[in-house]
Amino acid sequence: MAFFKALYRAIVLFLFFAFFFVVLSLVFDLNFWPAYQNSVQNLVVLFIFALCIAISATY
Repeated sequence: MAFFKALYRAIVLFLFFAFFFVVLSLVFDLNFWPAYQNSVQNLVVLFIFALCIAISATY
């Protein structure tokens, strides 16, 4: 049960971080997504980062 709670938190954090980075890149015109083929890799890294935060917050 705790794992699903962590997974849920990770998904919420992931969406928050993704939204945050997209807004930042739009506002400041920063190059967070260098190429379209790298965007998937960035999302995976972002999700793993959010998962680590969620697990550390849960346990």
